[in-house]
Amino acid sequence: DPIRYLETEEGEHLRARFEKALPSCAHRLEAVHSARREAEAREQRETAVREQERRETESTQRLEQLCRRGEKALAAEKSNLKSVTRLLQDLRAALHSIDPGLARKDKAAFKERLSGIQAGLSRRLVDLRQSEDWKLWANQGIQQEICEQAESLATLEDALEAAHQLRALEERWKQACTVSRGKSQELWLRFRGARDSIRTRAETGEQEQWNRKEALCVQAEADAGSSDWIATAHELKRFQGEWETV
Repeated sequence: DPIRYLETEEGEHLRARFEKALPSCAHRLEAVHSARREAEAREQRETAVREQERRETESTQRLEQLCRRGEKALAAEKSNLKSVTRLLQDLRAALHSIDPGLARKDKAAFKERLSGIQAGLSRRLVDLRQSEDWKLWANQGIQQEICEQAESLATLEDALEAAHQLRALEERWKQACTVSRGKSQELWLRFRGARDSIRTRAETGEQEQWNRKEALCVQAEADAGSSDWIATAHELKRFQGEWETV
């Protein structure tokens, strides 16, 4: 009987052995769990270090590229107002968001470098804005002059000659197309009105010219069948003269 067996001296001895072994097993099991937890913690720390290193590398590369962009812009003989403005915005954003995880020495070096570039480009921006203001003012005067010339051409008797001269004015307009917003629409509408008037008159003149030449062709073809060669020769000479003036 198993129950009676456990109540014997041998059974008690067996129980004692089992209870003695339990703490050792529990200790070993705890050691296994502890080792596993330590391994997981170590892996998390290593992952965090790798992630921090990755962020630092990317941040360093990004800041280095920005510094090179800024230094290249400072060294350039010519600058564009729009590109300098955008670059200054990038510099300000970088200065306000430098990765706090960067080494203190690297962080200080980048701050000094970026600040120097920002100061230099800020001075450049002031010069560019002054130059742009002058350009807008000068272009406004040029556009006003072009408008006056176009309006004068719109009243020229020779519509085709007016259209020919208009092409030069259109090229000048393209070169001076930028003016202050307050005057841009006003001057453009003025120029466009004169331009459209010239084009309409030129199209009408071209049609009239075509009609006159077609009439001369009809007359010449009719006279070609005449038997009066002397009269026909005089007429042909007259046709040629008229053709040259059309």
